[in-house]
Amino acid sequence: MVSAAVLLAIAYVFARFGGSISVSLGRDAGNTARARGGAARSSGALSTAAPSSLASILRLQDRREALVQLAQSALAAAVSANGVLLQRSWTAREALRHLPAEQSHMSALRSLVHASERVHFGGRDVSEEEFQSHVDNIRPLLQSEVRA
Repeated sequence: MVSAAVLLAIAYVFARFGGSISVSLGRDAGNTARARGGAARSSGALSTAAPSSLASILRLQDRREALVQLAQSALAAAVSANGVLLQRSWTAREALRHLPAEQSHMSALRSLVHASERVHFGGRDVSEEEFQSHVDNIRPLLQSEVRA
C-alpha cells in the first residue's frame, strides 16, 4: 500500500509538472522555451534567422562563435543564390548536399562547414590565422551575394 501511494504521488507530480521541466547537459544551457530555435542550434539544424553580415561577424571577439556564424551566413548565401528552399530541419551538411556540385565556392564552403562543426560540436578552438583563412576563402561568395 505504501509503495503504491508513493508511486501514485510520483506519477501525479510528473503528470502535473513534467511537461514544463527540461534538462540540458550542454554548455549553453538556457531556457529553450523562451529562446525559439535553441533546440535547432544545439541539434545541428541550420538557423532560419537572418544571417549576420560579414562586418558584424568580423567584429566578434569569440572566434569560435564567429566561425560558426560565418558558416551559417555563407551557407545561407549559397542556398539563396542557387534557389534551394532551405528546410528548418536540415543540418549544414544536408544543405551542402542540396547545392549543385558545380557551385563555384563549394570546396571553400565545405571546408568552412566542417571546421565550424569541429568548433561547435567538438569544442575545438580556432586560431586567428585559421579564421582569417576561412574568411578570405569565403569572402567572394558573400560579396557576390551582396551584389546580386
